[in-house]
Amino acid sequence: MLSPHHPLELGWSSSKQCLTWLNRVEPSRIIKNEDIMISVLVVDDHPAIRRLIRQILNQSKSIRVVAEASGGEEALALVTELEPDVMTLDLMMDDMNGIEVLARLKEFTNRPKVIVISLYSAPHLINRAMGDGAAAYMSKRELSPGKLIELVESLAEDEST
Repeated sequence: MLSPHHPLELGWSSSKQCLTWLNRVEPSRIIKNEDIMISVLVVDDHPAIRRLIRQILNQSKSIRVVAEASGGEEALALVTELEPDVMTLDLMMDDMNGIEVLARLKEFTNRPKVIVISLYSAPHLINRAMGDGAAAYMSKRELSPGKLIELVESLAEDEST
């Protein structure tokens, strides 16, 4: 049975809220922010791209890819189920494009920070994605391990401060 002040019973979902509670009730077990894994959902309709992004993110000790989705509907269901901190999102997918996913994410109370990773880099697409809630935009042509890991970590850090 959870205590009446347990973070899950209070409806807390952010790692910062849970960390603050745990450090207060169990001061002998102080947990630092760097001990918390950043959860990431990878969304792309191409398995090879999903695999590449997973391999890149797995290079970081602070990032954990919690799931992959090949389309928008699957991604939205996984966001509901897993509440990841960050989501990488392709713009052009078969069942639902990334812009539609971003629009639907606005309805979520615990929505992840979204990094759009796309082959398409037309300014109107970038502006639309950013206007619809993307936190960042990266071209697949310029995808590098260092940049992606740094971006995920900085977005998660912004959430915890």
